[in-house]
Amino acid sequence: MRQGPGELTPRQRLALDAAKLYYLGGMSQQAVAEALHLSRPHVSKLLASAREQRFVRTVVADPRESDQTLLTTLRDRYELTDLRLVVPVGRGPMDRRRALGTGAAEMLDSHATSDRDVVGFWWEGAGQVVLEAMVRMRLRPHALVQLDGAGPDGAPDAALSAFAARTDLPLHTLQEPILHRTVAARLEAETSPQTRRILTLQADCDIAVFDAGLPSASALSESPLVSEEERGLVAEQAVGRICGRFIDAEGRVVAPSLSQRVSGPTLSDLRRIKRTVLVACGTELIPVIRAALGNRYANHLVTDVETAEALAAYA
Repeated sequence: MRQGPGELTPRQRLALDAAKLYYLGGMSQQAVAEALHLSRPHVSKLLASAREQRFVRTVVADPRESDQTLLTTLRDRYELTDLRLVVPVGRGPMDRRRALGTGAAEMLDSHATSDRDVVGFWWEGAGQVVLEAMVRMRLRPHALVQLDGAGPDGAPDAALSAFAARTDLPLHTLQEPILHRTVAARLEAETSPQTRRILTLQADCDIAVFDAGLPSASALSESPLVSEEERGLVAEQAVGRICGRFIDAEGRVVAPSLSQRVSGPTLSDLRRIKRTVLVACGTELIPVIRAALGNRYANHLVTDVETAEALAAYA
């Protein structure tokens, strides 16, 4: 929740004074210290505090991320409400994930994500880097609710548990496994008070953030609860997965019997959420990204420039 002008503490006011003199006035830290009658180390701490509280924002304007021809082409083709392009620093998987997470958090911030919004997130994949970027940017929605549940074996995700322990964000996790043995088992699990509370929050989502993945790149696809027939259908027909649902190139669910046993929002549910943010990059994901956007499972996209150019070139 953002503070009003009358709610600033004396230290915050001092941090603002120091930031204005240093960043806007072009003064050295020593000159700021003399002007405010403080020590230079104290000024350094005040400037760090100003950055942490977002009184100061550093903007790097990479022209590759604001290519208007590319942005307009994709917005028009897929009827996107918003599109954010990123250029990762480095070529490693974590470099791409970190850039995507920051881009998604910036997109949420630009839409004035407020303390009234319920944000749903799919933890596996991009969810972790998006939430960590939200913490850095001090975004604080009304609630953050997990969409994907625990692993197929029912064990809680260790990284999510660690994140929940160190953040003060209003985080609500789903303790039920993502995949159940039968539809009846899923329905039975959804009757518990705790699960009903999470499902109610999921239904109230103003925003959903999720990624796309290859059919094989998921713990779900390796679960012993997936039958050989279902595994064969996924291998033959699926171009990827979103929110635990394997889809073909036309955006249709592959292996419906498997999808019916998966916890979390269905593809139809995604269409009913006001803002659905797909966070994905990689030319190998072009078919599943196209299927997701073409079927309105996502109306916002965060991707890298290389993937965006490949999407634009796709006939």
